[in-house]
Amino acid sequence: MKRILVFAFSSFSLLLPCSAQVQQNIPNELGIVKGLSHQQETLYDIKAIKNDGTQYNVNVIIDKSCDGSRDICIHSVRAFIDGKETPVKVVSEENGARLTIKAITGKGELVDIKGIDKAGKLVDLKVFYKPGSQAHNIKLVHQDGTITGKKGFDKNGEIYHIKALTISEGGIKTVNGVEYFGDVKAISIH
Repeated sequence: MKRILVFAFSSFSLLLPCSAQVQQNIPNELGIVKGLSHQQETLYDIKAIKNDGTQYNVNVIIDKSCDGSRDICIHSVRAFIDGKETPVKVVSEENGARLTIKAITGKGELVDIKGIDKAGKLVDLKVFYKPGSQAHNIKLVHQDGTITGKKGFDKNGEIYHIKALTISEGGIKTVNGVEYFGDVKAISIH
């Protein structure tokens, strides 16, 4: 069984540069979301991918008010599509209590969120819904059916748990005209 971890790295432009098109509109305090195999031999980019194949960064927007005085901090996770900060949401249910994650553009367009290895192979990113809980695991799901876990950290050693936080049981909200069940968040625990 493959073990994959999803990481959120604090921004460090020399190692993980953003494209020039998107970079101008990205806040300074952010982390970059990555997947890394448990054996550390495979690194996955986590990207928003439009139907035409165009790829966009998925970032953690670090809450500057989290200064270590709180036990838990919740940070936003956003895609930067066409230079705009775009919400990443839990939008639909599949069989087996898996939920789909999408970025939702200002025009209501749903954009896939996927893991991509160095060879360009796509890996699904899914929420595993747990009834009775409001925080749910997000895992990479490979074509062979292997399911792998994830974690996050930044260059200072801060750990980010990338989770889906669902609205209360059966709740639905709307953003940009699209109904969603929950938010994708980065949680740091001090």
